[in-house]
Amino acid sequence: MTCSYGCRLWSRRGSRRRLARAYPDELLDLFAFAGTPAEVAARARAVIDAGAARVEFGTPHGLSDERGVHLLGAEVVPRLRR
Repeated sequence: MTCSYGCRLWSRRGSRRRLARAYPDELLDLFAFAGTPAEVAARARAVIDAGAARVEFGTPHGLSDERGVHLLGAEVVPRLRR
């Protein structure tokens, strides 16, 4: 999910709680995957099975880029192969 300018501005001003309330979980679930590697793979598989031509992943938050890419490549992508 791409954050608008206003979203980035709120975040910089320390209003993360207000920002979290502005985007309820139900809305975020439509645009973002979160959870264990198995849960993320299951959500991605559901989108693919529904007809998506591709699914894009970003580096998981809270991890270094290196660790995030490794986690996706080792734990998520293999679960998507058929």
